[in-house]
Amino acid sequence: MDAIPEDVSGEEGSEQQSEEEWCPTQGVQDVGEVFCTVGGEEEADGDSDVELEQGALEDLRKAYAERREGAADEESDTESGLDTSDSDSDSQPENGNRHHQAFRQEERAPAPPDDMETRHSLLEPLEKYRLFENCDRSFLQSLLNSATRQCLAPNETLVLKDGGPLFIVETGALRLQVGSDSQSQVSVLGRGGVLNGAGFLRLYAEAQAFRPRRISFKNTVQPKSTRANGYDVQGYNGPAPSIYVDFRKPPWESEDYQGPSNTKLNFFNACPYACQKNTLHRGTWLNFSARGGGPGEQPAQANTSSLPGGGATVLALPPFQKILDMLGKNNDCCFQKRVPFKHNCEIVQHLWQDLMSKLTPIVFPGAPVEAVYELAASAESISVRVDGEVVTEGEADDDIVLITDGVAMVLKKVSVVQKQAQMETIGRLRAGAIIGDICLLRADMRRPATVQAKTDVSTIRLNSKKLLDVLTRFPGMLESCRGRLQEAAECIKERLLTRTEVASSLNLFSGCDLGFINDIANSGERRLLFAGDPVVQQGSQEGTAFVLEHGRCSVEVAHVGKVAELGTGTCFGERTLLGIASEANATVRVLTPFALALAILKTVLHKALQKHPLEQEHFERLKTSPQAGRIAGTKVRHIELFRSCGAGFLKVLNDNVTTAMYLYGQTVTVEGEVEPDPKMFVLTGGIVVAEQGSRPLARMSPGATFGELAMRGQSEGRKVTIRAVTLSFVTSIHKTVFQQALEAFPEEAKSFSIQGKEAEKGVGRVVWPCLRGESSRLHYLLDLFAERASCPAGDKRLSLPPFNEAAILVHDGEVSVLDEEGAEVAVLTRGHCFNERVLVGSRAKQSDRLVPVTQCEVRVLTRETWGKVMAEFPNELGRVRATILRYMGDRAELRIGYEPGSPGLLRAKTAFFASVSTQFAQVARDAAHMRIFEPGMDIVVGDISPDEAKEEAGKQVLDHCQGESQTEGPVQNGLVVLLQGKAISRNFYNEGQRVLKPGAIIGEGVFAGASRQYSNTVTAQTTCVIQVLRRDVILKAIQTQSSEDAALLKNVFEVQVVTAFVNRKRLLRIDAFKACEPRFIGELAKCNDVVLFRPGEVVIPQGEPCTLGKSSFFMVLAGCVSVEGSFGTIFGTVQAGGIFGEVGAFGLSPYRSATARAWEGGLVLCLRFDGDIITSALELFPDAREKLHEAWHKLESKNSETENQRRQWIKCCAIPALGQASLLVGCPEQFLGSLAVLLKEQTFNAGATIVTLGQQVQWMIIIAEGTARVEGRNGECIGLLKEGSVFGEVNALGLFPSCMATLRATISCRVLILPHSAMMQAIQSHFAKEEGIADALHSLVESRYDQVKRGDPICGLGIDAPPDDVRVRAIALLSEKIELQPGEIWTPFADSHPCGPYIGMVHAGRAMIEIGPKRHIVMQLTNGSIFPQGLAAAFGASVRAETFCEVYQIRQTDFQMVVGSVETPTSDWLWRFRLQEKTVVEKLTRRLGSVQGLLDLATPHAKDDEIHAWKQKRQTRVTRARQMKRGGKADSMRSAPHLPVLRESSEQRCGSWEELAQQSPGLACYTALQLPRLTSRAGSLSHSRSDSKLTEASSRQISQSECNFKPIQQGYLPDW
Repeated sequence: MDAIPEDVSGEEGSEQQSEEEWCPTQGVQDVGEVFCTVGGEEEADGDSDVELEQGALEDLRKAYAERREGAADEESDTESGLDTSDSDSDSQPENGNRHHQAFRQEERAPAPPDDMETRHSLLEPLEKYRLFENCDRSFLQSLLNSATRQCLAPNETLVLKDGGPLFIVETGALRLQVGSDSQSQVSVLGRGGVLNGAGFLRLYAEAQAFRPRRISFKNTVQPKSTRANGYDVQGYNGPAPSIYVDFRKPPWESEDYQGPSNTKLNFFNACPYACQKNTLHRGTWLNFSARGGGPGEQPAQANTSSLPGGGATVLALPPFQKILDMLGKNNDCCFQKRVPFKHNCEIVQHLWQDLMSKLTPIVFPGAPVEAVYELAASAESISVRVDGEVVTEGEADDDIVLITDGVAMVLKKVSVVQKQAQMETIGRLRAGAIIGDICLLRADMRRPATVQAKTDVSTIRLNSKKLLDVLTRFPGMLESCRGRLQEAAECIKERLLTRTEVASSLNLFSGCDLGFINDIANSGERRLLFAGDPVVQQGSQEGTAFVLEHGRCSVEVAHVGKVAELGTGTCFGERTLLGIASEANATVRVLTPFALALAILKTVLHKALQKHPLEQEHFERLKTSPQAGRIAGTKVRHIELFRSCGAGFLKVLNDNVTTAMYLYGQTVTVEGEVEPDPKMFVLTGGIVVAEQGSRPLARMSPGATFGELAMRGQSEGRKVTIRAVTLSFVTSIHKTVFQQALEAFPEEAKSFSIQGKEAEKGVGRVVWPCLRGESSRLHYLLDLFAERASCPAGDKRLSLPPFNEAAILVHDGEVSVLDEEGAEVAVLTRGHCFNERVLVGSRAKQSDRLVPVTQCEVRVLTRETWGKVMAEFPNELGRVRATILRYMGDRAELRIGYEPGSPGLLRAKTAFFASVSTQFAQVARDAAHMRIFEPGMDIVVGDISPDEAKEEAGKQVLDHCQGESQTEGPVQNGLVVLLQGKAISRNFYNEGQRVLKPGAIIGEGVFAGASRQYSNTVTAQTTCVIQVLRRDVILKAIQTQSSEDAALLKNVFEVQVVTAFVNRKRLLRIDAFKACEPRFIGELAKCNDVVLFRPGEVVIPQGEPCTLGKSSFFMVLAGCVSVEGSFGTIFGTVQAGGIFGEVGAFGLSPYRSATARAWEGGLVLCLRFDGDIITSALELFPDAREKLHEAWHKLESKNSETENQRRQWIKCCAIPALGQASLLVGCPEQFLGSLAVLLKEQTFNAGATIVTLGQQVQWMIIIAEGTARVEGRNGECIGLLKEGSVFGEVNALGLFPSCMATLRATISCRVLILPHSAMMQAIQSHFAKEEGIADALHSLVESRYDQVKRGDPICGLGIDAPPDDVRVRAIALLSEKIELQPGEIWTPFADSHPCGPYIGMVHAGRAMIEIGPKRHIVMQLTNGSIFPQGLAAAFGASVRAETFCEVYQIRQTDFQMVVGSVETPTSDWLWRFRLQEKTVVEKLTRRLGSVQGLLDLATPHAKDDEIHAWKQKRQTRVTRARQMKRGGKADSMRSAPHLPVLRESSEQRCGSWEELAQQSPGLACYTALQLPRLTSRAGSLSHSRSDSKLTEASSRQISQSECNFKPIQQGYLPDW
């Protein structure tokens, strides 16, 4: 046999127990009394009936003393876990203990006599054992008869070896322990218990293949992929969430949450082990040992008892092979059928192998082999056919299911339509997948989804009850997964009822003062216990009562065994708490993997009674009341629907309610679902959301109820889906239970009928609006304790004490709010509250008074009543206070004109949040908290006076960047927004005061971290409500935002903190101050007023009047500031450390000579030197002003020269460039000049990116020099922009916020940038309005919007393009509309246009493409026609309107830019557009070529006069020749030259014209032969006619050498 290696069971597990552990008196406890309910009957009080005789106890003590004396002389006699006679010393036992105690015979307790009748009494437990199920009794009796008997001394190890026998406990008890730690949990196995099943089947050797491997991990353990180990989530490949960690709180919105959807989360809820992180294996199995029980140690089962001296006697059944041999000798077939022993063993062995390989490493890592065998023995193998359900959604089933073969689909019910469930597939499971979780055993959780077999599926099902029995026997096997259990326990603990709610729900404290209950609950201990841990030990005198909040416990009584099982909500131990019993009469032990219990100690109760002596009488009465009356609580008392019901009715409901747990994403109800027995729900813990059609409607917090109408039969089917967004606990009441309660108490039916009528009329419940969103229990208590008052119209009581000092809620009627002068400022109607500030400890508003306008009913909530109610919610005081302040802040925001909860106020009033994205501003607004300040309280504390500064010299200045103090003092290191009230701002330089009104911003510099102190002290003049944004919260939020926001704010947060020393160093570096006295600089350096400016904001406007003592100058701390002249001249840029505005601030100029503007690259942080500090410094050093005057004159001359250069650039460069832009063609030069002043010039090197696709832009770009390429989304070139081209007109008009393509410089480019703000500024000028430019641009914008709405021009081409297509809308936005009147001529653009080729489209009307000076018609254009403008322009064609025409043109670059932005489907309109475009191009090319050819034929030739003269001469000669032929032939022949005649006798032939000429020169006299040579090449005629001169080849005479005639026969003459 292969033995377990050395490192499997280390020395730490083999150490002998210490002497203190072996002490025979250990475990002998006094038997006590614990209250428990067994079958509804109370256990009788009394002492224990099991006591050790005094003599036996003395014998044990004596034996213990003798062993201690001999311990020094004796060497520990240890043996191998395997019998040394059968194996070598290297073999190790699988039970995890290498050695066991060697006991001398005299130390063993006397064994009971061997009795066959006692053996046969073990027949019943042996029949139930899995290996012997359905076996014949005679076979089992023979096994018991052949079994050998073994006696174990107390704490003596039972040897468990591979191939060894099965042991069955006959008498006494075995002590089982998993783990080597002395604190490891121990279980006791009593009579009838069977052990060593793994060794019996020789599984220890097989276990080598499954031995846990030691794996080294980094500190952070990453989650497994969702596809690992048989899990596959449909449509999600991201990391699996940790459901017990990630979702303890509701996740943020979709932009912050990256995990699976709500529906797909149910996959992980159904299979939580798909979320499990990698398991840290020990590298070995947990140690396991079985020893003889100690004295008095006995199991929790009936009919068992321990041996007087401890230990146990066990029967060793024959080994496995011997039993098989016994069966093989019996040839009786009937007997073989009656004994399916071998078949049972094979089944268990196969189950063990599957569990060992697939389940144990995940669920029970390191579990001993014997424990896994017990799991296999309790498991069941189930096969599921195709389409069969492995588990069903909604069923109360917490078994763990392992899929061993096949594929199954995970289905989630999303809705019910016409009683048919609509299922969505959310994933697949394969072999190795585990359904269920050990953490959720007996947790009352419904199945989150249905698992349906896609193929035939083989599964192993671990029944939850049997699994708990295995855990009871081996509680230590959970040691390796204790971390997971703790995560689940912490997650559940956060969603349980508060301790006050738990205590108040018990009848034990029913009727007690809320303060008393609160004291009891706050001192209670919430304990986490694990399986096998005792909550109460029998005989304990601790005197503690427990309320079981989660999990289940077993109640065990000595000599009786397990008598009851306690569920969630059970209270026990109150008898010892009240002093009714002195000892606990039972042991309460945790049964589930973990449990949570609230402990109420006796000392806590006595302390609370001393504080509340009136409650003593209540507990005296409880001592004589029935037990059920003491412990029973009610879970329905606080529900709004049942508030008016009697105690008997509530008791019937309370006894039949059920509670269930739901994980995040799990649905409580599904929309459209119709239940046979509908129920209503009460949310007792967590948060759920109501959805309809996957759209969230409302969120519900603990105390909320839903489903009342369905339970009462007033609604058929569920109208919404209720989904848990955290781990939630829901209590439900079935309709049948409700009807049974109504039958028992018919008088309650009347109240429910009245409520139903009110609900039908729409009469809703009136709640305090300042507490909306808080628990229903809080509203219930407020309604219960708040005073009700009915006031007639004109009643003045509401303006008198105590009403004017309390919060008022109008329940019905109207109440007018009057100010001190009697003017009405507001009218309160139903659901409005007044003076809610008293609920946060502020003074009541005495200036206003309430006067009822009509008969009204109000609720009056005094400070005392509020304190009494909130005593029940001690842990929620901060949250409730924040809710009230948030309500007050929202109302204040609404009064000053901003939407409550939106970042509108922050963006409008602060440069910081005006510069960032709206999303980040909303995050900051959500993170803000409200505070309230009474009159006279300092909101912020500014700089101290010089006298106070001397006192504070030497003290260390603390940096409070960690956030605001917890004390309610002035705000520190935060941005303050005044929302309500008035405040006074002052500093020690200025004796006057400045009044701050709602909307004022305080401390942007401190918030940015540039200053440690506020510049001014702000004190509340009236009650002020402020909004505070803490710096540390915003810094943390920046890390989660976009890179653009982070880059924008980076330079601000990295600025050096402003101090007098730093300011002095910065001022001394400035040229204007170098000549000044250092002490003068020191006076200025005391300034700490830091201000922020948003990008592009004007800091100082040109022309602003300047006054010494009132005007300020600035020093740049972060960012840049540009100094601009009247023509947009940039005089210079002030970098960090520079100053500007000093000339006007020191009174050297009556007006500001230039504009100072913040740069566009981000926020600008400046130090502002107010006129007060300047005046104070000049009073001490008056000469400094004259020195600054000299420096200013030099600067003024330099600025004047720069201004002239700018003026010349605008005239010669900027205005002509603007005039070429299609958007501005035809605009007056004066308007273009106003735009040119606002232009910005920028140069880009070759390859530099000018703008990027998707970049947020609000400007137009004009290419002044160079070229740039337009790139699509994949980087492909789609166009080229040349000098004079324009890009981004729609951005300059404000029609589109982002760039549609990337623009990259191909060579060095100089571009002009026209911002949208500059365009709007120029349009709003008086000249633009008078000239109608503003109206024209406004009409253009409206026309573009109308084009987008209609989808023109693409939708007018008849190519079935949908108007809602994003490409169609984009083309409509970029298309230019041209309207042609009848007869109007439009000249198309050539392809050489700076902006590239254009495409024309006729949307309405009829036009003609014409060519030539006589306007020859080429082609007709009608509605829906496309024509390329470049092709028409190449032939010089133009378009003339026959009727009124609506024509659109778009640059081909823009068109390609749009259509290339998305993938084009096969059946898209774009392909039809391309086909029509191709057809038009081919047709137009042919038409233009034909007409051009005809025109070329009619074009005059350069030699036309000579040709006509030749023709005339030829015609004359032809005429004369004809005349000669008719009659005057002889005369004509005589007068004409004679041709040479060849001699007849001559036989020589002439080979050429030259030879002929030599013989006879007669041919030279014929001028008719001197014609120009015309080639027969095709097209040469048209070519020669179109040229101005004939070519040399066509104008020369025909050479004789070029004419190769055949030799002329003698007597033959050619016919000329």
